[in-house]
Amino acid sequence: MARYLRENNIVPNYPRKGIVTSAETLTDAMRETIESVFGKIIFNRYGCRETGLLAFEDEEHNGLHVNFPGNLVEICKHNTTVPVWEDEGDVLITTLTQKHFPLIRYQVGDVAIQTKVKCSCGRNSQLLRKVSGRSSDFVTAINGSKIHGEYFSHILRVGDKVRQYTAIQKESDLMVIDIVLAQALSNSERQSILNSFRNNLGEEMRIEFNEVDNIPPLPSGKRRFVISLIDGKF
Repeated sequence: MARYLRENNIVPNYPRKGIVTSAETLTDAMRETIESVFGKIIFNRYGCRETGLLAFEDEEHNGLHVNFPGNLVEICKHNTTVPVWEDEGDVLITTLTQKHFPLIRYQVGDVAIQTKVKCSCGRNSQLLRKVSGRSSDFVTAINGSKIHGEYFSHILRVGDKVRQYTAIQKESDLMVIDIVLAQALSNSERQSILNSFRNNLGEEMRIEFNEVDNIPPLPSGKRRFVISLIDGKF
C-alpha cells in the first residue's frame, strides 16, 4: 500500500496518530518505506494464533514488551532450558491463563532476541530486542552457516524495481527465487544480485531466477518471503 501511494504521488491524510503492524515480520526496509509515506511512527506487535498478543512496541521503540503475566516467553537455543541473551534463539511460550489446555514451553517456530537492558519507558516487563521471523526463514549456506531471510531483502532491494519475491531453498545446494518486477532489471543489476547470492551462499549454490506475474499468499493469507525446505532448524 505504501509503495503504491509513493509510486502514484499520493500523499495520504491518514492515519492521525500512528500505525500498528502485526502478522508478518516487519523488516527495517518495510518500516522505512511505510513511515516515510504515511509520515507516522509504526508500533509493531508480535503474537500467534495459539496465544494472541505476546509482545508490543511502546513509544520509546526500544523493542517489544512481553505481555506478562498472560504468557511466559523464553528464548532458548538447541532445545536447551538455558535462555540466551542478546543472541537469536527459538521462542518458547508457556501460557499462564489457559486453564483447560495450557501450553508448556511450546515452541512456536519463531526466532527472536531478548535483552536484559531495561526500556527507558520505565516498564519492567521482559523486553525482546527483535523478532527475526520463522526458524524456517533461515537458509543454509554451502559451508553450513545459517543466513537469515532478511538478508534477501537487502540484496533484492533494487530501487523500486522489485515488487515482490519469494526465495525457496529446495535443496542444500539449490535456491529458487520467484520475483515480480515493477520495472525490468538491467543485465548488470541481475548479475549483481546473482553474485551477491553466490558470495554469501557459496559458489556451488545453484540459483534459479524466475520472473513471474504474481506470487499468491499462503492459505493462511500471509506471505513468506524466504522458505527453507531442508533441515533449517535454528
